[in-house]
Amino acid sequence: MGVPYTTAELIAQHKASLMDSAGLFVAPNDADFLRHLRIAGRAVGVRKRPRTHAGQLQLEAGQVAYPAPADLIQVKGSPWGVQELQTAPWNMPRGPLPTLRLVAAGTAQELHLSPPPNAAQIAAFGAVFPFYYFAAHTLPDDPGEATSVTDIELDLVLLRAKAEAMRELTIRNHSKPITLRAGQGGESQPKNMTAAALYQAFLDEFNKAE
Repeated sequence: MGVPYTTAELIAQHKASLMDSAGLFVAPNDADFLRHLRIAGRAVGVRKRPRTHAGQLQLEAGQVAYPAPADLIQVKGSPWGVQELQTAPWNMPRGPLPTLRLVAAGTAQELHLSPPPNAAQIAAFGAVFPFYYFAAHTLPDDPGEATSVTDIELDLVLLRAKAEAMRELTIRNHSKPITLRAGQGGESQPKNMTAAALYQAFLDEFNKAE
């Protein structure tokens, strides 16, 4: 799996890939660079190098809403009650099995079960509801702490982070040509383009990457 990079190491590599344009991001404590990397970590964690995690809910009959894991991006599914439905449907309690959904609740996220499990279902299948979900890459605020990014994901994370940086510069109406490294893997040939053009070029490269 490789050794995870620290937050500081990822930020340093991201800055290096941005070259002179890194100086356009001036938020304290490298907050701009950390934001780019976290957005990239979400994109890579779902679309390119899926990270499947396991979670569980402690069920209460009739309860709809439950707290969601902090790194949850997208729900995959749950085996709760499925085997019983397939092997002995005549013994199933009344009512459909609940469907798990991710729901925005203000600034937080919640997991909702619809319809909520009833007491008979909980008695038959158990009060623990296991589920699987796609997880974002973790990048702690503490620069010295380990992230979940290793060499396997590094190039994709940096590429998508560069695209995000260019998107932000485009929004700021930055129209002057920018010098950036053309790609990953040690290439040093500069590429002079506007932020908007670079954003599209990097995003296209990311979308085509295997």
